[in-house]
Amino acid sequence: MALRSYIIQSQVPPDLHEAYQGIQSIVWVERDVMTVSFTLESPDLSALSDPQEVAVRLVGVFEDGEDEAEWAALPFLYVLAYLSFDDARPRGRSGSEFDPLDGLDLDDFLPHLRYNRQGLEWHGDYIKGRRIKTELRVNVDGRVEVQTWERGEAATRWLRRLQGKTNLQVAATESAPSGI
Repeated sequence: MALRSYIIQSQVPPDLHEAYQGIQSIVWVERDVMTVSFTLESPDLSALSDPQEVAVRLVGVFEDGEDEAEWAALPFLYVLAYLSFDDARPRGRSGSEFDPLDGLDLDDFLPHLRYNRQGLEWHGDYIKGRRIKTELRVNVDGRVEVQTWERGEAATRWLRRLQGKTNLQVAATESAPSGI
């Protein structure tokens, strides 16, 4: 029940939150917000030629398999693509197109979406000056795959964000230099 409360609070403006407190059934709210349960296997991390770069492969499955994949595949892919886009930064000459306040619109998302017999796939390389380097897949059986390359362990941070967790960072202060 705490997860549902968190999702409602994060999606409803504070001035309207009191109006939602009296609702007994929040199934329709969950559909609008898209609550999906999935199990994730341990991440597969592979070193690339640059020791600071890592290829990450995450594999999971929707709890309700095909039933959930039927209605959740497209919005789930969009959320993951948006998190990838939001976390991405420019590299090389792509910096001239980079706007830190830009978002991933549907007209940016849809051209990279493909359907085949296995399910829906999304592949992003460079979008709006950001180095995405992400491939996402939801198979018809409910299997989910996330692959990134040259992005470090960014994909694991996105999953923590999906769970409502924050990614802690050390803040530089006068007594503690940055990078510790």
